Amino acid sequence: MPDAHKPALADPYKLSGETISHYTVHDVLGGGGMGVVYRGEDTRLQRPVALKFLPPALSQDAHAKDRFLAEAKAASALDHPNICTIHEFGETDAGQLFIAMALYSGQSLRSKMEEGSLDADEALDLGLQIARGLSAAHAAGIVHRDIKPANVMVTDGGVAKIVDFGIARVGDLQLTQTGTTVGTTGYMSPEQTRGTDVDGRTDLWALGVVLYEALAGARPFRGNYDQAIVYSILHEDPEPLTSVVPDLSVEIEAVISRCLQKDAAKRYQNADALVKDLEAIQRGQAPDSALRPVRSVRKRGLNKMALTGIAIVSIVLAVFLGRQLAAPEEASASEIVNVAVLPFTNVSGDSTDQAFIDGLGYTVSATLTQMEQFVDRLSVLPADVDGLEARSPGDAAEALHADVLVTGSVQRAAERVRLTLNLYSAEEGRQTRSTIIDSEATNMLAMQDSVAQVLAGLLDLELSASDVETLSAGGTSSAEAFDDYTKAQGYLLNYEDERNVDLAIEHFQQAIDKDRQYVLAHAGIGEAYWRKYEATDDPQWVDRASEAAARAVELNNSLAPVRIIAGRIYKGTGKYEDAEREFLSALAIDSTNAHAHQQLAATYYHVNRLEEAEIHYLRAIELKPDYWAFHSTLGYLYGNHGRPEEAARAYRRVVDLRPNNPMGYSNVGWQYVNREMLDSAQVWYQRAAEANPEAKGETARAYANLGGIHMRQREFPQAIAMYERSVQLDSTESDLWFFLASAYEWASDSTKAERAWQRIIEIDTGGLEVNPYDPNALIGLAFSYVMTGEKERGRTMLERLEDVPTKAPWIQRIMAEIAEQLGERELALRYLDESFEIGLTQAEVQASPWLDDLRTDPAYADLLETGESRSANE
Repeated sequence: MPDAHKPALADPYKLSGETISHYTVHDVLGGGGMGVVYRGEDTRLQRPVALKFLPPALSQDAHAKDRFLAEAKAASALDHPNICTIHEFGETDAGQLFIAMALYSGQSLRSKMEEGSLDADEALDLGLQIARGLSAAHAAGIVHRDIKPANVMVTDGGVAKIVDFGIARVGDLQLTQTGTTVGTTGYMSPEQTRGTDVDGRTDLWALGVVLYEALAGARPFRGNYDQAIVYSILHEDPEPLTSVVPDLSVEIEAVISRCLQKDAAKRYQNADALVKDLEAIQRGQAPDSALRPVRSVRKRGLNKMALTGIAIVSIVLAVFLGRQLAAPEEASASEIVNVAVLPFTNVSGDSTDQAFIDGLGYTVSATLTQMEQFVDRLSVLPADVDGLEARSPGDAAEALHADVLVTGSVQRAAERVRLTLNLYSAEEGRQTRSTIIDSEATNMLAMQDSVAQVLAGLLDLELSASDVETLSAGGTSSAEAFDDYTKAQGYLLNYEDERNVDLAIEHFQQAIDKDRQYVLAHAGIGEAYWRKYEATDDPQWVDRASEAAARAVELNNSLAPVRIIAGRIYKGTGKYEDAEREFLSALAIDSTNAHAHQQLAATYYHVNRLEEAEIHYLRAIELKPDYWAFHSTLGYLYGNHGRPEEAARAYRRVVDLRPNNPMGYSNVGWQYVNREMLDSAQVWYQRAAEANPEAKGETARAYANLGGIHMRQREFPQAIAMYERSVQLDSTESDLWFFLASAYEWASDSTKAERAWQRIIEIDTGGLEVNPYDPNALIGLAFSYVMTGEKERGRTMLERLEDVPTKAPWIQRIMAEIAEQLGERELALRYLDESFEIGLTQAEVQASPWLDDLRTDPAYADLLETGESRSANE
């Protein structure tokens, strides 16, 4: 109930001056999401009251109304000095619900805290009173679920009164209809943020937050927006109270710390225990249980419940993995079991079934990946090595660095689908388990019926009913929609062929047409649209991708894979704050999602938050130490920011994990270039060119790197030969055309140079429409415009480059080259000075033919001298 001394506020319900029943309504005292409170007078008993009128929407829903009345009756029965007294609940002539409560002279705890932090004695006294009130409420079976400073009144006599009992609980009915979690974000318990069932321990968590804030002047879990706060609640530990309030007793800190245990089983199990400890501290005694550890108990087994067929299949696989994955609570990286799902075999050989079968394998792998959040030691690796189908299981396991392989075969006939699943153990060198699952071809979802019997006898994993429900979320109850979705995912696996992307879009759309609420299909078509954009550079596909991903999030915002797809599209379009929000949301849902950590790291990299980027790259690697792509992205950060030795180690790990991937070799070579060891770099670049000729994109870049070495040595004809070979392999990358155009310029072939610059403009104009902060596109356009005589347009692109948050040293060097071609020597020198500060070497400037004239300028010598002096002082 609000502060009785506060001045009158705006009157949203227009009730001031009205008489309702035997109450006269006066001015507004305050309000929030669950209604508005007015000062009033009981004309029968001649006493002041507070009248809380609930939102009209609650009154219009008959079920909500009944629930409110039931909750209000329960709350009104509470008779405790630390709980606001409820006199009556009723209804206006217009049907709006209201509660008549005691009006206290005092202020809310929120108002009191706004005046400054509380001292320990006052906070302890108020906390004890609130705990006593909660004890009485919980004993009556009532959980508040929205304990916060605004819901605690402190009377002029120092008595704490908890208000709004039962209101949050009523609000649950209305709010969950739109997928909103009840409560105030900063005070929510972890279980509240997940939308799972809560009990009295949620109120004890919230009281812990209130006491922490009262003492420290800030909440323990913070963020710039709700999802960032939720992430903090779920995954971050608050700063120790005694480091914020140095003179605070360790006993009080211990009590609050126990209230803030993320595992509810480790908190106080009831308010009485909390009261007992607070009373002991108040008496100057040690609390009885504040520091005593509580064992966490996880339920084993599953409730029998309806699941999508594919989730059941994945759980059957989990059963097979149970013995290997039965892990201690804390597992080191060496104990992680790497699992890979190999492409399934098409037994019938009918090519029309292949997309469905490929998609089935993808979906099994994706669902197992989701299970990583429930099984500590499970790490699912992508089967992204070419030619796996032709290898023996042992060779495939070695190539993938997998401990366990899931293989399968699918036989699809007119009336039946038979899926055979096998488990291969790399350690034992043999197949260890196998099962067959049959279902009607017209109803793949019926697969769940046969598998449920298997689960009853074989399940040996600690998966709760809510875990299983998570695995099946976002699916469909339409067998036809599931069939189309599975085919679409099969086509999308081979997105390198644009025709497959088109077929994926077609089947995703058919799945959506059959089930408009099919969340995963909306997310899938969003990813397919993005792949279409990558294949065509046509911005229309970006808009479609964004709309589809947004629709998927709208339908279900609690699926980590859906939030990741949305985040990737935001990141790809330069909307980095939106991308951060989506990836943090994914991690709030599933903190073990390595791809979310990697994508969040990449987002932070783009906005120059490099320390945070490194933290999340390393976390992704910790979760999947044998996935090459995570080592590669970490190496990119190190290589671009003056840490070549660390970058080389990361890239050598890529080579170890994927010896047939040219990327690893190329990036090791790049680090040798950074250290001016060109002979070694050339060896690694040549190995990259020979590693896998079928990987045309990366092989093209390897040839471009070889051309770069020739350029540094002013061997322009040899550089041109390498660059031409590069663009023959991949004609869609503007970077490759940039290198070739530069070589043509310095070989004095102006006609070919002009064509190459125009090709860059064509490619990068489309790229900039999609992501206005893309540094590569801005560089390509700036240089190309200048070299084709459109200097003002080039200058505009250069100015836009200055606004890019993260600029690696080589970007600053190219900016200096552009400024030099514009005739702006002073600007070029400034760019070089800035680039030296972030790791550019003099050797890189020496190697650039574009800066030959600049290096003869005395101002350049002065710049170097200033830089050396600065380094010496540092």
